[in-house]
Amino acid sequence: MSALIEKAKSTISLAKKYWHEPPKGNYISYKEIASLSGAGFGVYWATLLPMVIGLNASNFLVGACIGLKPVDLQIMLNVANIIGIPLGIFRSWYYDNHNLKGGKFLPFIQMSVVPMVLISTVFVWLPYENFSYIVKAVVVEIMYLLLSIFLCFYNEGYTYFQQIITPDAQERTNVMSISQVIYSLAPTITNLFIPLIAGLTWGLNNIWTYRVIYPIFTVIGMFISLFFFSKCKERLVLPKKKLEPVRMFDAIREVARNKYYWIIQSANWVGFLEGGYGVILGWSFVYAFGGKYEATLGLANTVIGNAALWSMLSAPFVIKKIGKRNLLILANGINVFVILSLYFVYDNLVLICVIWYINTFVNTFWNIVQHNVSADMRDYHQWKTGVRVDGLFGPLGMIGTFIGFFTGMFYPAVYEKMGLLDDYNVLYDDNMRNNLFEVLIVFSAFGAFLNLVPFLFYNLTENKHKAYVDVLKIRAMFENYSLGVLEDDELKDVMGIILQAKELYGKERVSLDK
Repeated sequence: MSALIEKAKSTISLAKKYWHEPPKGNYISYKEIASLSGAGFGVYWATLLPMVIGLNASNFLVGACIGLKPVDLQIMLNVANIIGIPLGIFRSWYYDNHNLKGGKFLPFIQMSVVPMVLISTVFVWLPYENFSYIVKAVVVEIMYLLLSIFLCFYNEGYTYFQQIITPDAQERTNVMSISQVIYSLAPTITNLFIPLIAGLTWGLNNIWTYRVIYPIFTVIGMFISLFFFSKCKERLVLPKKKLEPVRMFDAIREVARNKYYWIIQSANWVGFLEGGYGVILGWSFVYAFGGKYEATLGLANTVIGNAALWSMLSAPFVIKKIGKRNLLILANGINVFVILSLYFVYDNLVLICVIWYINTFVNTFWNIVQHNVSADMRDYHQWKTGVRVDGLFGPLGMIGTFIGFFTGMFYPAVYEKMGLLDDYNVLYDDNMRNNLFEVLIVFSAFGAFLNLVPFLFYNLTENKHKAYVDVLKIRAMFENYSLGVLEDDELKDVMGIILQAKELYGKERVSLDK
């Protein structure tokens, strides 16, 4: 007990010492880590309602509540994606060329949250029960398009922002791990109380749940998000001069030569297949056993969500020990076997929850590592080309949109082939539901294996990344010196890099005996 008390005192002492100023060699103070954690909490709640509005067959809101057919939803999604292509290209270009005050991505986070929350609230309050089928489909499509404009700015801005909070890869991993531990309280609360309240009132497959319960959390999240993001700061390694405009086609040509970009993208393209099993937990609680366990879904989500905590806490140490690449391969490999194990226990709620707990533990590593891998890739690109590009990685990503036109039809076609159309009550039939589960599990396990393969070719190690960032710092120092704006801390940082390089030059790395 005394050791625990001493540990707590030491932690408090460190928090006080580094609350306003970061530890030596780091960039982020403890106060900003706390602000980033609060911002993440706000993001999760602010997007709670917008993110449940999706054009896919597994979506309770547009599928079970509004009553749109799986294949029709996929066609609507394809239409939305086609319309979204020029919008996405503009968004990508604008990220790298705007002159808004406050940073590269923070302005988009702050400006898009209010219209995003407003549109999503109007979306669920429209009187769909009085609309014909075709009118419902058209209204949902239009509202989805409006919502996606602001939701994309908000989500992408937040994703990119996390990647530039610090140029140090290990510090970024540590900070993101700590912040995710703290803001994971947000999904813990909603995963517990929303299914519980819904189960005791209207149910998750009734639109009144989305009209009353979800907007309360979403509006609160909006205010939390606005408050804490105002306390956070971006940190790009760039010279202190007005940057030249990034030419779209020049940037796209250079991105096309970035091998790490294609490795990450190819893994994303096969991700659709792995996600098929994701409906099993929710559908099992809502439709299995006559739906009598629906109210306990919140409790199950809360217990399962606890698995993510241990991944978040251990991620910095695991990444430091084995590296991001090896962690991605290991996690995906384990996930293949975890998904396959569902095939033998999908009719047992307790065992489904046990497997989901393991699955959550493994997948949370990917949620942490993916931002770091993407950030490392962008730093590598800046080192190689001399130009900082973030948004303009997007246009080539449109290839994935076109691929999605075809791959996205896969699971809706499976649903309809297995008998799931616009009446989701057929999922109360054990035989129909179980047959569908078996098909989803097999395809998902194969997709998880495919997701692993690209990262076998990923060789951007932590040491390589550190070297690239060091070069970027040296370049920025010389440019700032020529502009007469060089700061003492910047010179000190670069001289430390040069002296360390001089000390280590010509030496071979020695592996310690375990």
